[in-house]
Amino acid sequence: MDYWIIDRAELPGDLLDVFSALNGILERYDWVVSGTDLWFGSNATEEVRRRWGWTGLLMEGRELLGYLRSGSVRILSGVLSAVPRGTGVEAVGWIEVLF
Repeated sequence: MDYWIIDRAELPGDLLDVFSALNGILERYDWVVSGTDLWFGSNATEEVRRRWGWTGLLMEGRELLGYLRSGSVRILSGVLSAVPRGTGVEAVGWIEVLF
């Protein structure tokens, strides 16, 4: 499995810019999103707010991309961990131990 760590620092620009620079990595993996500080856009539905109310979200890259493109969710800070596509929740349970 490949591991990429981007230094714990503020990244300039939007997350979409960062992912674009990484040649479509967002869609090639599933993502565990944790420890987030969020801003919800005016178009964020109650369903979106509930979905993002959890810590340790596991979602497909396409789903994450949809949220970012729509502007309904903006991640101000947090941890995004790439896992192989199709990884089940039980396989990423170790993340809870780290926090």
